[in-house]
Amino acid sequence: MSRQFLARLFAPMALLLALALTACSGDDGEQEGDADGNEVDSVASETGEEQTDVGDDEVSGDEASGDEVSGGEASGDGEASDNRMDELEGAVELSEADVEFLHFLLAYDAQLVEIMEIVRDRSDRDELVEFAEEEIDFAEQGQQLTRFTLAAGGVETEPGEVDGLVDAAKIAELETLSGLEFDLAALDVLRAHADAERDAAERALENGATGEIAGMAEDSIEFHDTSLYDLWEDMWTEESN
Repeated sequence: MSRQFLARLFAPMALLLALALTACSGDDGEQEGDADGNEVDSVASETGEEQTDVGDDEVSGDEASGDEVSGGEASGDGEASDNRMDELEGAVELSEADVEFLHFLLAYDAQLVEIMEIVRDRSDRDELVEFAEEEIDFAEQGQQLTRFTLAAGGVETEPGEVDGLVDAAKIAELETLSGLEFDLAALDVLRAHADAERDAAERALENGATGEIAGMAEDSIEFHDTSLYDLWEDMWTEESN
């Protein structure tokens, strides 16, 4: 996996963790117990009733079962995940350049998945197939994190039309190739794809990207590196001679 991809992935993750902590600290009426679930701090329920410290076998107020908390039942993990977008909405300010770059990253990761699925299905090289599977996984995670960041800014989480990506015809051409010809053409597409991210990052900084998003753009430029593709091309070409 490319170094610039890792750098970009962890930057929004740090931002989202900070936002999540801020959102959680503002929640009313919920406190976590100790690791064994033996004791809960006194909290005011939504109905105004007070719940005091309790042990394993006693509960003050209404009877509680595993998932219930003062004032009603706690949301399950699935519901908490579904509500995360709403909880983060409006938590950060995003400039026009920030939004443009984040929308680009969504489309960039979607195109990366498309490219890597072709590579995974058509290449006979174990190292390239393994690389493709890893990139698909991280691209999908990247899309989720980018959407959360956009939601935190209270803006549209789908990119729509995006300029600067690899020409779709060049990707489609891969479907007509096989063997070494396919592998080398795939490396060319991946180089162009990595270059597209660097170019978008440069535009974002020129247009006024801010805060964490500017940091993401800077990392994309600093860690832009296609040397692995060059190394593979040299190795595979030499093997074929």
